[in-house]
Amino acid sequence: MGRFQASVLIDCPAETVWKFIVDPTNLTRTTPGAPQLRQTSTGPFGQGATLSGKDRMLTLVARVTVFNPNRRLVAEFLDPGFMRGTTDDYILETLDGKTRLTETWNTKLNGISKLLGPFFAPRTKRDVTTRLDNVKRTLESGTTG
Repeated sequence: MGRFQASVLIDCPAETVWKFIVDPTNLTRTTPGAPQLRQTSTGPFGQGATLSGKDRMLTLVARVTVFNPNRRLVAEFLDPGFMRGTTDDYILETLDGKTRLTETWNTKLNGISKLLGPFFAPRTKRDVTTRLDNVKRTLESGTTG
């Protein structure tokens, strides 16, 4: 299906942005219709941690594959099977006290879902852009509480 990337410049330090994006409960605040994610592994959130969430039709399972505090977070989907290998990659860069947050969604579809990829591409691209805009709006408004 492809690779989708968007960036925003957030008027907050990287530490604030990082704290927000590594909290899996914030996904529903930034992505309408997203399942509520929770950490399913024991121990602190970091590389190797697993997450799970269920919406009306699917159970999502992901594992954190890169965890570089205040710089980069990558999660790889393990389930559903048709998305196995898809990654969601966040990169934070500090620029004059602000943070550029870049999200790259690398989709790998398996099985028959490969045929449906072109139908979902516009929504995926829109979701990435909307998610980052919502992170920016939430953090800059101070409504993270």
